[in-house]
Amino acid sequence: MRKKIIITCLLLCFLTVSKAQENEFGLMFNIANTTLSVPNGGITINSGGGISENTDNTGYKMNFAIGLYGSFNVQYRTNIGVELFYDKTSSKDLENIEFSAINLIPYFDYDIFGVNLFVNIGGGIGYIVNDQGFENQNRKVEKFDFIAKIALAYKFENIGRIEIGTYPAVTSVVKDYLSRHKYYIGIKFPIDKYLE
Repeated sequence: MRKKIIITCLLLCFLTVSKAQENEFGLMFNIANTTLSVPNGGITINSGGGISENTDNTGYKMNFAIGLYGSFNVQYRTNIGVELFYDKTSSKDLENIEFSAINLIPYFDYDIFGVNLFVNIGGGIGYIVNDQGFENQNRKVEKFDFIAKIALAYKFENIGRIEIGTYPAVTSVVKDYLSRHKYYIGIKFPIDKYLE
């Protein structure tokens, strides 16, 4: 299953690099408020009968992300994008614990009013490259976790984009214990537009 997801994400990467008037690829940089969420023992039963475990965040800490992105126009006002970036997640209360990851996030990009104001919705995988400070014999650090992307972006034609959004956790980075969450503001520079 993981191989299929990775192959699909890589195909999206190659699609975004193809040349067309509305396509772009370039550099991205995010400043993020990150936290690690831990279960607090409570559960919530929703109206559909589903059960979810309640969590508490462990305080927010400022971190950064840097990487590459691509956007491929599929129809009027609609794009498919992909981000490949390195980031760190840590928190205020768990001072010595830090997770570094390489993330691959495909997403849909829709211009909601036709005025270069885009909604981004997507999700992908994070490959954990470093789990500094986490030592617990009873808990396993996962090599992969799944995260979502929800953002609002404004595109300045041929200059770049500014984004505000979140990367909420879908799965835990430490099995049934810690999850990575981020709120961010970011900028994207379309290198291909500067090289034309």
